[in-house]
Parts: sequence; C-alpha cells; structure tokens
Amino acid sequence: MLMECWLELCWWLCDQVCSLQSQVESYRQELDKLELIRSDWQMEKDSLEGAVVKLRQELKTREQKLNAAPVGKVHHNIFTGFILFLFTLKNAFSNLTLYLDTHSILTAIFQVNLG
Repeated sequence: MLMECWLELCWWLCDQVCSLQSQVESYRQELDKLELIRSDWQMEKDSLEGAVVKLRQELKTREQKLNAAPVGKVHHNIFTGFILFLFTLKNAFSNLTLYLDTHSILTAIFQVNLG
C-alpha cells in the first residue's frame, strides 16, 4: 500500500515536472519571438533616427548656402530651397507614418502576447 502511494506520487511529480519543462520551453520560444520583433523595431527606429539626422544636416547646409548667396539670387534660392525642403519633409513624414504604424502594430502584438 505504501509502495503504491509512493509510486503514484513519483508518477504525479514526473508529470508535473514534464509539464513545467514544456511551459518553460514555450515561454522561451515566445521570448525569442518577442526579442526578434524588438530587434527589428529597434533597427527601424535607428534607421528613422538616422533619416532625421540627415534631414537636419541638409537643412543646415541649405541655410548656410542661402546665407552665402548673393542678394539677387536669394528669392530664387529661397523658393527652390523651400520646394526641395517640402519634398524632403514629405518623405520624412511618410517614413515617420510608416514607423508609427509599425510601432502601433508591434505594441498591439506585445500586449496580446504578454496579456
């Protein structure tokens, strides 16, 4: 009788350990997936930050060229520079919109996976 109870307890404990090991492995796989998503998100963020830095540099360069231009060419340069700036700004906002959409999707995925 005591031996049967002991064996039953051992089998139950083995089942519990196997179940816990399976859960741990499942959590590890989920964490790996989330880490991959986080890594992709970080690369996108870094890329967009690089684009912003580049745009700031372009703006600074254009301002310097504008300040160095002769007075007769200033109006033409202002208009051309402004059009180019608007075009660059439009592209930056497109990239930012894509980034924000991606961020929203990833946030939703994180909340679903962690919730």
